[in-house]
Amino acid sequence: MGGDYNKDGILNPFDVDRLADAIRAGEDDAWYNVSNDEDVNLIDLDVWVHQLKKTTYGDANLDTVFDSTDLILVFQGGKYEVAGVTDATWISGDWNADGKFDSRDMIAAFQDGGYQADSRIQAVPEPTVMALPIFALTIFRYSKRKKEAM
Repeated sequence: MGGDYNKDGILNPFDVDRLADAIRAGEDDAWYNVSNDEDVNLIDLDVWVHQLKKTTYGDANLDTVFDSTDLILVFQGGKYEVAGVTDATWISGDWNADGKFDSRDMIAAFQDGGYQADSRIQAVPEPTVMALPIFALTIFRYSKRKKEAM
């Protein structure tokens, strides 16, 4: 499985952290190049997050939902805007692979648009919403027939 750097069969925080390490180190190992563009960079992180894990930036616990649980988790890590900290991980708020948890990570997460947008729940229209167009169409046809009969 692409992006599974510890070969345990699941995409987890270890995997995204290893990719971030490779990006910071400027590695050019094809193993980390999940975007297949010959470079290991933030594009690979985008592919890992969006296409392989099917989640968004900010989803610290990688449960495919970016919500308040993730924000609590990262702030409990105590690394937000702490001077000199360069060992932040995905689970502690480093979502841009620079080793820090700062406002740039928060901006990246919220710009990604996944906050409380649970991808596992599909919107299903209420039956009354579907009935409205059918009702309108019935009225339209009835009034058209009535005019033709006159």
